[in-house]
Amino acid sequence: MKLKSFWVVKGKRCFYCNRRVPLTEATKDHVLPLKLGGKGDKYNLVLACRPCNERKGADVPVPVGENQLHRKNRRAMLTGNIKKAMEGTFAPVVVQ
Repeated sequence: MKLKSFWVVKGKRCFYCNRRVPLTEATKDHVLPLKLGGKGDKYNLVLACRPCNERKGADVPVPVGENQLHRKNRRAMLTGNIKKAMEGTFAPVVVQ
């Protein structure tokens, strides 16, 4: 999927900071990096603003605080079940 289509489908918001992202600052990011075994499928790709994507780098995002992820999604994310976690609605995730 082209970046512009991906940007529209993902609601034009950064997966990590939940900020509206202009197309010129939009990037696709692998939640679980390829080098750590992540895949390039729709369950592992999210829209990220350039600053969040650069800050995250090749790390796995770490949820911080009670309201960062719905409980079901946080559990799925922490157990490595990216597909299940991506099926729900995410709140912003803070990356370290």
